[in-house]
Amino acid sequence: MRRRLNIPSDVRTIKKIHVREILTCEWRKLVFANYQVPAELLERHLPPQTELDYFNGKCYVSLVGFSSKR
Repeated sequence: MRRRLNIPSDVRTIKKIHVREILTCEWRKLVFANYQVPAELLERHLPPQTELDYFNGKCYVSLVGFSSKR
């Protein structure tokens, strides 16, 4: 069951515009760093009703760095 957040309409509008800008900009100099992390370390930081995703039975944390141009 998903929870709906009570977000004011003006904030939702700003978020929609921001997401649209992100999806239409050019992403440059993209770098990914993936780290295998024990699930026990991550579980206590998860929001309610969220579960970890596993790849080949292991948990990973990803750090993504990039620059963008509109």
